Amino acid sequence: MEEAPEREVVARAQGGDVTAFEQLYRSNAGRVYGLCLRLSGDPTMAQELAQDVFVRAWQRLMSFRGESAFFSWLYTMTVNLAYSEGRSRRRRLARITTTDDLTPYERPHRPTP
Repeated sequence: MEEAPEREVVARAQGGDVTAFEQLYRSNAGRVYGLCLRLSGDPTMAQELAQDVFVRAWQRLMSFRGESAFFSWLYTMTVNLAYSEGRSRRRRLARITTTDDLTPYERPHRPTP
């Protein structure tokens, strides 16, 4: 996609044209997925991240000022989302306590009279 047509497509998408946003999605989805895969190292997580990036892109499309290429804007959004998700995942995993010895968690046995 050349610069002038891309700007036109972005302007149409910013005006609410879903078909124009689909065009932006199709021209950038592979690169966004590839970046997500490099950042996450997991194909399933990369698919989820890429999907989240485009949902956010649609929600925040009006914040794109056109001072750079559309993919540059998506790139920044993708990296920020991937790092944020990685931090959240590490915090969730840190709260999980695994143990092989469940004795401290068992109820004490009361002697029967």
